[in-house]
Amino acid sequence: MATTASVTVDGFTGGDTTYNGTYTKGTSGGVDPTITTPPTDGEVYIKGLEAFVLLPPSVTIGGENSYDGDNYPYSFEPQGNWTISRMYDDGEGATSLLVIATNPSSNNDYIPETGWSPSITITAA
Repeated sequence: MATTASVTVDGFTGGDTTYNGTYTKGTSGGVDPTITTPPTDGEVYIKGLEAFVLLPPSVTIGGENSYDGDNYPYSFEPQGNWTISRMYDDGEGATSLLVIATNPSSNNDYIPETGWSPSITITAA
């Protein structure tokens, strides 16, 4: 599907059902760690405060993670394909990107609805 204001992810099973739901196009969406650098080369879709993100193949995102009165910058380079990931805060200022699902598509302008691993579906919300 072409980019849209929001998408619905469905099909995660077992303990991963928290990744199901509506992801909204935006730059921060209140996630923590905060995305402060606008994404380049594509749109980012965010699921609420859970820090789950749907990322296009060539997007770069960055921001800051606050800990103990200091700000620690982070940046994630393009993954080369579509991913659903979780931005993980270790509680001490470090931020990592945990990839949960992937799709081999490298087309930034088209959100793949099927072909995900693990098997999920994405539809316009």
